Amino acid sequence: MTHVASVPSTHSERQKVEDFLAREYLPAIKQFPDRELQDSLLQESAVTVVCVKDASKSPPSAPVSKRLPKELEFLEGSLTDLGFTRLSLPKADIDKILVAFCAGGIAVPGTRYKLRHSVMSLFTFVEPATGRELMLPADWRQAVRSQSWIGKKVVVPNLDPSLYQDVGDGYVLPRDATGGGQVPGIRTTD
Repeated sequence: MTHVASVPSTHSERQKVEDFLAREYLPAIKQFPDRELQDSLLQESAVTVVCVKDASKSPPSAPVSKRLPKELEFLEGSLTDLGFTRLSLPKADIDKILVAFCAGGIAVPGTRYKLRHSVMSLFTFVEPATGRELMLPADWRQAVRSQSWIGKKVVVPNLDPSLYQDVGDGYVLPRDATGGGQVPGIRTTD
């Protein structure tokens, strides 16, 4: 007797991927009974790869794109530290930001977007904001560190400012600059 395996439709596979990508990270964190572990996971979620869902690709291709909207391009790179724990806010407010970020998302001031940490490890999605999200403070960019951006609250003493352009809240590395295998703009004493 021959059995014909049922082949899932592309639509149902795509729907499974979309359902997975829409899941919130907060319930995954809340499953751990240890409050310290939960807090640690919330804080670590802010070191992430920022991307957008790419509707032009279908499974099994990666359903994300690293092409960020213009106003969020400073978040590009391998790993970005969104700096939420370095904001000049009371701990209770920082905790609210981390919870919102890992749940429905946190609105980015001056944009129509929100950032939402994905259940996919290390990924944060840029998504359209609904207007109901908690909003990051206006100066949040000062605490961000990415491959091409150093917020003014995270500048290290040995930063070579000649490699960067001062843009108010931080320093941006011009697109044509190269890091030569090390953190761009940091002088080493080898």
